[in-house]
Amino acid sequence: MKIARAVAGAFVVGGVFALIGELLNLMYTALLGAGSPYVMFSVLVTLGALAFVLYSTGVQKKISKAGGFGAILPFNGFACGIADSFGAGQTTSQRWAGALKTVLFGLGIGAFVNVAIAAAMVLA
Repeated sequence: MKIARAVAGAFVVGGVFALIGELLNLMYTALLGAGSPYVMFSVLVTLGALAFVLYSTGVQKKISKAGGFGAILPFNGFACGIADSFGAGQTTSQRWAGALKTVLFGLGIGAFVNVAIAAAMVLA
């Protein structure tokens, strides 16, 4: 039951962040035009600003408790994870080591997801 609750929480929280990202994408596409190269940049900057607000107010930690991995995977959760790792160490070298570990973990997950998607596209 505990695993089901964790999976459901990650699914809902990750889905809400994905919905926010898609709504921002639609908004910036309408504002800047469908062919604008600045749409994705604007979405990422907005999600980064959202991450800053959520992290600095302490809301991101509550979201992470409820959503687990679903709160980490989106761009803003990843940014908050790096900030949290950076601030968690006691010395500067420990902070950099924690941030590097988080970045490398995220890149590993991203690479795995990309390979899985590519394999699915090839096999389809």
